[in-house]
Amino acid sequence: MKQSKFCHEAANTAPDSAAQMSVPAEEGERLQGKKPRKVKNASIFNGKARVFVICMLAYAVVNFAIFYVWMNIDSILLAFKTYNGMSGEQEFYGVAHLFDNFKEFFVNLFTSSGTLPYFFRGALYHLSGFLIAYPVSLIFSYLIYKKLFLHNFFKVMLYVPSIVSAMVISIMFKTLAENFLPAIFKQLGNAPLSDETYATPLLVIYSVFFAMPGQLIINTSTMSTVPQELIEYGKLEGITMRKEFMHVVLPLVYPLITVQCLGLFVGLFTAAGPLYAIYAEMAPDYTVTYGYYIFTRVIGRNASEAYYGFTAASNLAIGLISVPIVYFTKWLLERFDPEAEY
Repeated sequence: MKQSKFCHEAANTAPDSAAQMSVPAEEGERLQGKKPRKVKNASIFNGKARVFVICMLAYAVVNFAIFYVWMNIDSILLAFKTYNGMSGEQEFYGVAHLFDNFKEFFVNLFTSSGTLPYFFRGALYHLSGFLIAYPVSLIFSYLIYKKLFLHNFFKVMLYVPSIVSAMVISIMFKTLAENFLPAIFKQLGNAPLSDETYATPLLVIYSVFFAMPGQLIINTSTMSTVPQELIEYGKLEGITMRKEFMHVVLPLVYPLITVQCLGLFVGLFTAAGPLYAIYAEMAPDYTVTYGYYIFTRVIGRNASEAYYGFTAASNLAIGLISVPIVYFTKWLLERFDPEAEY
């Protein structure tokens, strides 16, 4: 009976003690006649930290405003202008014809007699250079990462085209294609780069061969961050090099692959290929890409101020088209992300 009475009293007094414990410190100090203490904000964005964050964000905004908006404002406005041959100046279209340059771009884009073949040809050079050269570059990067026989030699030799000027490489390729190859393959004729039958295949070979070294160093460096414990564990389990490459290395460097693949569609519409380096301003029409076409309309012997409005509208439209394509590509690549961590 005494125990039950004690439990009953404890049950009745517990809420009171809990209530006393739940009284805030400020309320207790107020009851005692003391001034409540001020509790400092726990956020890091106060005082000097807030000033630092604001300054850094302001720097980024000012940088964007100056080096992108202000530097390109004339190009954006040119998309809504036309060249007046009488006055020799660019003038804004009237309201009824304000988007005529964009209209001309889309009309030419979807007609076979317009710029549509240029887009296809540029996509051919760009995609072949990426879809063929990039996987090969990953394989060579893995072989160099594994430090196989002559790996330092291949590292230097494959990276040399990225160091040497593109103009020097194009001259070497042109000399090889027009002097060396015809001596071996008589059917190529004397000038295969000027022959409609062989020009495009040779340019595709150029795009593939010289697109491979670009990512070699960064791929090898990223693969070197793979923990050696995983590699050693794989060896203990008897894993082959092919399985190590497919199931260990590639999943761990997938974020890098994602970033590099995002550039696949960025330059798809404006890919120029090696045309200007090889042909200068005299590229045959059956080799012309859209990037080369736009470039030679604003620079060189074929340039004219009459093309400025059209080229500005074309680049602006291509940029707007590329944005959703890039985001879709990013979403698609993230769907296949193995989410491997180390």
